[in-house]
Amino acid sequence: MARVQRKWRGSSENGAGPTKMARVTSSEARVKRSEARVTSSEINCPKEIAVNNNITSKDPRSQNESTSSQPDSLSNITPTHHTTAKSSSDSPILIIGDSIIKHIDPKKISRKKTIKRTFPGKTAELIKSEVESMEVEVLPSHIIVHAGTNDLSVQPPHNCVKNIENLALCIKKKFTDSRIAISSITVRNDLDLSKQISTANEELQKMCSRNGFDFIKNNNIDATCLNGGLLHLNSKGSAFLATNFIKFLRGNNPAASEYRQRKRGEDFQGRRTYQNHSLEDLLRLLLLAQRTEY
Repeated sequence: MARVQRKWRGSSENGAGPTKMARVTSSEARVKRSEARVTSSEINCPKEIAVNNNITSKDPRSQNESTSSQPDSLSNITPTHHTTAKSSSDSPILIIGDSIIKHIDPKKISRKKTIKRTFPGKTAELIKSEVESMEVEVLPSHIIVHAGTNDLSVQPPHNCVKNIENLALCIKKKFTDSRIAISSITVRNDLDLSKQISTANEELQKMCSRNGFDFIKNNNIDATCLNGGLLHLNSKGSAFLATNFIKFLRGNNPAASEYRQRKRGEDFQGRRTYQNHSLEDLLRLLLLAQRTEY
């Protein structure tokens, strides 16, 4: 009996005991693997939270993709003449014209940003249509218009000047705070238009006086300033034209300030006439007073 009992104890300690412990260990491992699966599933399935009524993901990659997919509604907006921006010291200079200005280097006109819009072969009337749809980022402080040579080849001087006036008025309406100057029509020898050019420039100067535009005279440009085609300017002519533009921008162009000088003279003359009338009335009163005393 003692041997049988010891054998039974031995089997229970060494046999059934380890098997039971192995089963417990295996079940604990399965529980840990199950917990690991749950944790893994939580990581792979991020929760979503609501912020300001918009669903925002916790996953940084998802947030970056949603941010980059949103369109930038401000980057593609280009201000036009409908904006409320006004001219300032940093405002650019705008030069508008036909092919005569094609060799003008904007970088040499001013230290300020200079924009040149050239419309080769177009009349002032056609350039006006281009200006109506023109867009600029900042309103220019000064605008120089050089056009008319293509108009004169098909129209009389009066019609040419009228087209330039309509172009200038369109620019004035679009860029209300800009100072506008009209550049005179330069000489050309490909056609016999010397008389028409002279007449047109005289009418242009009068038109500028009526509307308050500055007038840039290009009398220093002659036949020696033309290229082989006898229409466009060579390097010398382009340099002279650029110099005339620079003089206007610096306020050194005599013709540019003629309108303002005349207006100031008229105002001064008017004040002086009023003062003369006042002095005459005062003298009359003094004479009447002296006669009354006697």
